[in-house]
Amino acid sequence: MTELTGPAGTETKFEYLSLRPERLAALAETCLAVAGVGGAFWAPRHRPEGWVWEPQNPAEIDCSTWSAFVNTLLSPKAILLPQTEELFGWESRQNDLRITPSRRADGSLMSAVLFGVRPCDAAALQILDQALLEGPWPDDSYGAARERTLTVTWACGATTPECFCDACGLNPAAEGGDLMVLPAPGESSGESTLLLRGLTERGREVLARLAEGDSPAGPETAAEYRSRHAALAGRRTAIGQRVDLRAVRGATEEESLVLFNSPAWPTIAQRCISCGACAYVCPTCHCFAVSDEAGFQGGRRVRTWDSCQFKEYMVAAGGHNPRPTKTERVRQRFMHKLSYHRVRHGRLMCVGCGRCAQACPVGLHVAEAAAVLLEGEATRL
Repeated sequence: MTELTGPAGTETKFEYLSLRPERLAALAETCLAVAGVGGAFWAPRHRPEGWVWEPQNPAEIDCSTWSAFVNTLLSPKAILLPQTEELFGWESRQNDLRITPSRRADGSLMSAVLFGVRPCDAAALQILDQALLEGPWPDDSYGAARERTLTVTWACGATTPECFCDACGLNPAAEGGDLMVLPAPGESSGESTLLLRGLTERGREVLARLAEGDSPAGPETAAEYRSRHAALAGRRTAIGQRVDLRAVRGATEEESLVLFNSPAWPTIAQRCISCGACAYVCPTCHCFAVSDEAGFQGGRRVRTWDSCQFKEYMVAAGGHNPRPTKTERVRQRFMHKLSYHRVRHGRLMCVGCGRCAQACPVGLHVAEAAAVLLEGEATRL
């Protein structure tokens, strides 16, 4: 085990740790303790429809869980950015208007642990941070939830046919969150030693508490972690080997304008049926609508997930719609994923999880759209 040496006067924290599988529950309980007593512990659970995020007992966490699936049906985005969220409530009695702040705004939001987030979803949270917290108007509700959340990322042992994280500049072991967990390459039984790395102060605090009373290991632990990480991170997805997005990832604003004016957009949009399923399963989409639900003496203002693929999404007062056709709406979605966010924040807004293609009734894939733009012809993925 190695140690991090901080500034003078600060406490030294552990950065690397080797963990036996039977101690996974101890890791989970330590994460919850660091996040805050009384918080919620979230982890994947198998249901008839697939793997979903649910609150669980950290003492019952089993190491074999993460070898039983590649990814959850939905990302943990909904825990931090709920599909329906109350912004505030109000009461009106005898000309006296009282505003009730939301649970997030009044500071009473519980802490939370997201345990076993896949690298693509951990990267998606970083993208949401850029979109919702950077700039002059940060999203205070999302920011409050994010600040109280400790994230444990678990490297992927396999990929699905729709995965293409490597094409998006990531990999199946991309480091993210507060704490990174690496299983042994090729292991499916959950019986191999886990290698952990604390990526933030909170992550290193978890390792320091977990290793309390143990003698620090030598630098071989860090070396073993780097070797295992290289083996896991070097794997390629089937799509990533066929579709090269480097030209998109490095495009200038002028080159992005060429993509915007590409004659291929009608071809890409032809198959889309504007159902919006892609937006609802995407870990980085964050469009929402705001509405007031009024009662006799009060009500509440809520925001709900929305999609730029819906015809009504951009309709303004007076009925004007700046994106009246399906082609323009499909172009907006893919340009946002492949260009707009990258130009502003320096990275693609797509993490290659493949959920959109899995949910799409016609199988329209982000990588296929990129291939059409770059090559001028459809690519069967």
